[in-house]
Amino acid sequence: MAPGIRSTHFTSAHGVLIRYVLASVFVLCALALNSLPPARETPFLFFFAAVALTARFCGFGPALYATALASAIADYFLFQPRYGFSFSSTDLMRLFFFILVSLLITSIAKEKSLAERDADENRARGWPLLSNPQTTQS
Repeated sequence: MAPGIRSTHFTSAHGVLIRYVLASVFVLCALALNSLPPARETPFLFFFAAVALTARFCGFGPALYATALASAIADYFLFQPRYGFSFSSTDLMRLFFFILVSLLITSIAKEKSLAERDADENRARGWPLLSNPQTTQS
């Protein structure tokens, strides 16, 4: 989760709901952007951004949810036949690769958040030398 978003109320049940709603908003914005004529040729372009934003600002669980939601929405709205689910081997392969890359994006964002949390905890413990190596050059 991003440093500015961490708070006790954001981890409450209400905060969890907000994170999943925000993930849905990111995915729906991606769908709207994918509806523009130039973006129709690359159906997952904006969905990758939605997953990355969700992973960064909402966390791991909402990013997995955004991946699943984006997969279903892309299949229903962007693949042929439109407004129906496609189970052709080509479309299933495209979905598979989207999910694979989205999981990679999500795991990288999770590791970055964990590293930031550890750095924040180290600073709070009074270990500034680990976070700022230039202070040792005197």
